[in-house]
Amino acid sequence: MEQIIVSLTSISGVDDVHDVHVWSIGSDNHALSCHVRIADMPISESDEILRKVSDVLALRFHIHHTTIQFENSLCTIHPGCVVPVGSASRQQERVPSGN
Repeated sequence: MEQIIVSLTSISGVDDVHDVHVWSIGSDNHALSCHVRIADMPISESDEILRKVSDVLALRFHIHHTTIQFENSLCTIHPGCVVPVGSASRQQERVPSGN
């Protein structure tokens, strides 16, 4: 896991990588999800970073199924990607209860 984080943080434009999860889907198929902190930029510009992240994962680690969540470097909610309690409460109010 540490090698993946070091490799991804060495990519130009990547400020931090955290909340990394890797698992196997069968014996030869691996998947990854992670959060990648980048500078504040338009989505069209972040596509190049996403391509580089995907290439490193595929070529160095043979991981082809990925979910990469970009986070803005200016985000104030970074540690552990925790949503403030007030926001979570408001979100729950909007979710139908299924009754």
